Amino acid sequence: AFGENAGVLRNIPRGGCPGRRPKRQDRKRSKAFKISLSDLKPSEICRIETSDEVIAVDRSLSKLRELDESAATVIKYRYFGGMSREEIAEILQVSPATVDRTYRFAKAWLKRELAFEFSPYLLSDGQIMDKAGFIGQLRLNSGNQQAFRWRKVLPGAILSEIDADSGHQTNPELLPKIVAEINKSLLGSLFQNTSDDLSDQATELMPDAQINHNRRMLEEAFAGRILKLT
Repeated sequence: AFGENAGVLRNIPRGGCPGRRPKRQDRKRSKAFKISLSDLKPSEICRIETSDEVIAVDRSLSKLRELDESAATVIKYRYFGGMSREEIAEILQVSPATVDRTYRFAKAWLKRELAFEFSPYLLSDGQIMDKAGFIGQLRLNSGNQQAFRWRKVLPGAILSEIDADSGHQTNPELLPKIVAEINKSLLGSLFQNTSDDLSDQATELMPDAQINHNRRMLEEAFAGRILKLT
């Protein structure tokens, strides 16, 4: 029941390598999955361990296909199918260099999407104990210098909503937008929407230790208003 991704996902062994079982000459290019972001190698994206993770990969692949169909196709053939860049280039009638560029974007994009579902350091609405107070600390006149640093990661439109908010009739859509932008900053994943504009410097998430540090800084800035991770 996974639509276009069914063939790919059926071939992902639990806790093992993706794609078809590699022949001896293919083993060097077979990449292990690892859902945890701890000690993740640049070549790894995730390891399928549970049905929830299978669903998450399927959902992310479908989302990528809507954004960039060629990127979804390349990562399906290259990462999940174990095909070489030359084989994919021949199928798609593009150059191997184009396959490489598209693959870098697709792999980084997919890793980011999975991180948004599985990283233990992300902020959620449910972790914010005092929602009005949390938003209030982000206002320009709050006087909270630590919270002011987090204003810098928010787009101007959201900042305008925050500064106009009285705290009495807060727009219910404001908090999820703030949380989404803060989480992007926590992960350090500043991605473009198209592969053409994606720089090599923007393709990898921050190491777990840095993401954890960012989370601790967030907790200090909003002490008493968000839950601390244990």
